Amino acid sequence: MFLSIGITMAKLLQYKEVHQEGQEFHWYQEFIRVTLGPRKRGQWTWTDQHKSINQTKLGPLFEDLRGPPKFMLTQISSEGNQAKHEDQDRIIASEDETEDAEAPFIQKLFGILRIYYTLLESIKRVSLGILAGAYSSNRPSRIPTLIILSITSFQLFFLVLKKPFIKKKVQFVEIISVAGEVGLYGACLALLEKDFSSANERRIGFFMLAMFIIMFTAQLVNEWYVLYRQVI
Repeated sequence: MFLSIGITMAKLLQYKEVHQEGQEFHWYQEFIRVTLGPRKRGQWTWTDQHKSINQTKLGPLFEDLRGPPKFMLTQISSEGNQAKHEDQDRIIASEDETEDAEAPFIQKLFGILRIYYTLLESIKRVSLGILAGAYSSNRPSRIPTLIILSITSFQLFFLVLKKPFIKKKVQFVEIISVAGEVGLYGACLALLEKDFSSANERRIGFFMLAMFIIMFTAQLVNEWYVLYRQVI
């Protein structure tokens, strides 16, 4: 209800992001921009500032996610390069920005899907628990693996296509983590589909272990970095 009414219908919160015009990117910057999202971070603003103190406890649901955008147009010029690099984490109101500029309808529609990434992650976790309980017999079955693999593959596609996270570091960590899960479930499905020799099964086991270590290390380093920043 909070995501649908408070954010989607903009009853409590409005997400704003800068739409930069006239800026040219190098090929590697364009690759990062397409994969991890734009360089400029977005900003959440309360519709009613007086009530914002009552909803801060709900921050973990949305504070790192990008929402339905409301553009703030910015003209980029050669003289403005220095100002552009001064602050990449906040949207600074200036004479060059137009707060009334609205994002296109189709972009707003797809932008709404970003805030439901937490719901998609919850669906995957609940489905994994239900399927693990429903197929807890000794006889292996490929049905639960196929279902979870499909959900996780869609989650990875959603991550790369929609870029729901504001911070590019978090976006990168999530892509690594979900891609590792896809590799794990794919290996599980391969073991169920075919009869491998002991040597090949050992190789698949090492591959699964490597995927888990990569996933776990990425999440661990990200959490340590966040704690470090909090302490500083």
